[in-house]
Amino acid sequence: MPHSDNRLRPQVLTEFNHLEFEPKTVLDVGCGAGANLEFYQPWWPESKWTGLEVFGPYIDRFFLFDRYDSLIYGDVRSLTNFNYSLVIFGDVLEHMSRDEALNVLDRALEAAEYVVVALPIIHYPQGAIAGNEHETHLSDWTFDDFANMTECVFTSRNDVTGSFILTRN
Repeated sequence: MPHSDNRLRPQVLTEFNHLEFEPKTVLDVGCGAGANLEFYQPWWPESKWTGLEVFGPYIDRFFLFDRYDSLIYGDVRSLTNFNYSLVIFGDVLEHMSRDEALNVLDRALEAAEYVVVALPIIHYPQGAIAGNEHETHLSDWTFDDFANMTECVFTSRNDVTGSFILTRN
């Protein structure tokens, strides 16, 4: 789905306000419909936003070239540059194997100041949606196993989703 559970975004924003952090550059991985951009950009008006989207039809459908400062059409697993103030993985990591997800996350944490991860923390099977095979869930995560695998600055959860703020290794 090009949309995600948005209930935890206000808590993540509050934590960044406590950290007195306003990113200069943001990479929105799997930007889909642009929900992270819509929520955070008004709070960080000076930030430069790069969207990364693997499914070409979303780019036109959601006018991503018009909304982001720059846009990358590709797969995050092939991305070599994570040099951003903030990298957001909003409902992305469950769409790859656990090993692939941890590899991508490690590379992001080597370069970015902060990384935000939001993902389902329950068994949440999902297949292709509207012809997009990249929507298939390939890994399950629990809140505890993700929080215990990573160095989290902040965690929050609801009945379906966990949000995590991580910082450089």
